[in-house]
Amino acid sequence: MAAEAAGQQGKFWEMGKLLFANQDRFSTAPWASLADELKLDRVKFDASLNSEALKAKIDRDETTAIQLRLPGTPSFFLNGVLLDVASPNDLKVAVEEAVQ
Repeated sequence: MAAEAAGQQGKFWEMGKLLFANQDRFSTAPWASLADELKLDRVKFDASLNSEALKAKIDRDETTAIQLRLPGTPSFFLNGVLLDVASPNDLKVAVEEAVQ
């Protein structure tokens, strides 16, 4: 929700990066401090965090991921085939093999 809420202000990827970097702080719900760090409009951000429309969007995305049997994020497809990659190097190798 925090990444999507930030995305409504053009900062989806920036928030995603902060969320991954601050996973150990999730129990203290650092959303406000992360929003401040990105200089987001807090009124809009807080409203987005409580948005039923945004929650519905995320629920639809989750349903689609389950239907596609995606193992998690990120998931990579190459030529319509789900890749089993554990590292950036695995992805590089899979792409190189596909183009040979």
